[in-house]
Amino acid sequence: MKSLLSYLGLSALLSLLLLGHYFFGYYGHYGYDDVMGYMYQAAQLVQGQFHLGDDHYAYRWGTIFPTALSYALLGINDFAGALPAMLITGATALLIFWSLGGRWKGAGIWGVLLFFFNEWSLFYSDKVMPDILVALGTLGLFLCLWRLRFKRQGGPSWPYALSFSLILLYSFWAKETIILSLPVFFVFFLLDVYRREYLAFWAWAIGFSALFFALYFGVIYGQTGSFLYRFKAIELGSYFNPCSYDQLPISHLLERISYGLGLLFLRSGLLPVLGMGLGSLFFLKGRLWKLDSESAFWSLSLGLSVFSAYFMTISYKAYVPMCGTDVRHFLYLAPLAAIAAAPYLQAFWQRKQYTLGLLLPLWFWTGLAYWLDYGNALSIGAWALALSLFALSPQRLIVGARALSISLFILALAYPTYQSMQYAQTQGYIEQRELILRHFSPDQQQAAIVISNPVQRNFGEYYMQFAPQSQVLFWNYQQAAQEQPQPNSRYYLLLNGFSRYQSNTSWEELPPLVQAYYQDQKQLPLKLIDSQKEGAILLLEITDPAAAWPQLLLPQ
Repeated sequence: MKSLLSYLGLSALLSLLLLGHYFFGYYGHYGYDDVMGYMYQAAQLVQGQFHLGDDHYAYRWGTIFPTALSYALLGINDFAGALPAMLITGATALLIFWSLGGRWKGAGIWGVLLFFFNEWSLFYSDKVMPDILVALGTLGLFLCLWRLRFKRQGGPSWPYALSFSLILLYSFWAKETIILSLPVFFVFFLLDVYRREYLAFWAWAIGFSALFFALYFGVIYGQTGSFLYRFKAIELGSYFNPCSYDQLPISHLLERISYGLGLLFLRSGLLPVLGMGLGSLFFLKGRLWKLDSESAFWSLSLGLSVFSAYFMTISYKAYVPMCGTDVRHFLYLAPLAAIAAAPYLQAFWQRKQYTLGLLLPLWFWTGLAYWLDYGNALSIGAWALALSLFALSPQRLIVGARALSISLFILALAYPTYQSMQYAQTQGYIEQRELILRHFSPDQQQAAIVISNPVQRNFGEYYMQFAPQSQVLFWNYQQAAQEQPQPNSRYYLLLNGFSRYQSNTSWEELPPLVQAYYQDQKQLPLKLIDSQKEGAILLLEITDPAAAWPQLLLPQ
């Protein structure tokens, strides 16, 4: 009963935090992969128009299916889209708590805090993106091995293998990056073969996985005529970008596999929790490869996972490691790091163990972040300061010092999330959504064309629920330049500086009509209809489309 109350209490607390983050710190959407990828495909599924083709997002069923279910139950809206990610984030935190003993006074609560408040876990807790699902799937795979090795009390191993194979399949449905964990499991397989342990589990796991993936690729073949069309769709959707390491000079690849990824972890704030988890590798020393303890298992799992993330290729044609410019691709490391680090952090608070191993890296990263002028130097330094206050406290003051240090440490953990929520409130996502829905609806009868930047155009299509027969269409500037005004439609300009920034649209790339409006030119065929955020978001009706259209042509 006491254990049940612990989980219920934690579930309630996590629910409050997730809902609070959604209602008071909702950033919105990026406007490309999320809106026109996963959200569009989920809406297509709800509307009975889903089909596989050249869009590689259509093959990421692990994200599309729960989003479509939520849309079907709650409608196509932001909360419905955010709900699956919130549930996944909460489930991940509960599994971390469970794997660490499930006690509020034990390492479990530290594991939850390290995962939940690394900033990016909460940031992606309401996004229609697959990365938080890959994090849950990766954790689930390692939990299968952990339960098999340390919690099984007799019985066959095939149920563990079945769970492992199903989680692997569903994670692959979510995103192909689950393959980054395969080298880690291959190392465990080799260790077990060498020791002649758990061989039945691996036989079952390989058999189940082969069966499930054969069935999956058979379905793909039945729909597309090719077993590997999912990979062909990825190739068709690929484009040259800063992570095209096979096409860039070799210096870009060398930077990525040397210090580049480490600096990404530092800049994003993920490094402190990763560093604490990786520090356990040194605390264990010679016991690591013996795998004779749960700590050794989680430390080795994290260490091998980070190594694979650093060097594993995601292309079978060339050596292309995972893109090192966006931390979300590596969010799956956060649960493993939290589990590996939590017992050592708990031992520090209880007995001042591992003091130098925890403090020296934190102070070094603080100095490095300050030297590189990273904005998170203060928050990393606050981690180091909180631990140092307790480490240096005299024995007679240890109780008060522990309480003070723990309080400061938790505040330091939560501060980046607080900053992120404050930033989200300044961007006007809620305000532009309200403005659009105040003037347009999917079922209105009056034809309307709203012209804006590419991201704003995508937002508008989403708010109109991607309805194929909607009388309200959203065009980006390039689309508008290729069309001519029709007499029975009303035309609008929607100007939003933040979505223009998200679209990476410079001032020079704006149509002359938009530039003229911002320059306060008079006698323009524009009428102000509504505004938000003190004029940062504007809805303007084009009163004379024929006269305005030449000025909508994009500059050469």
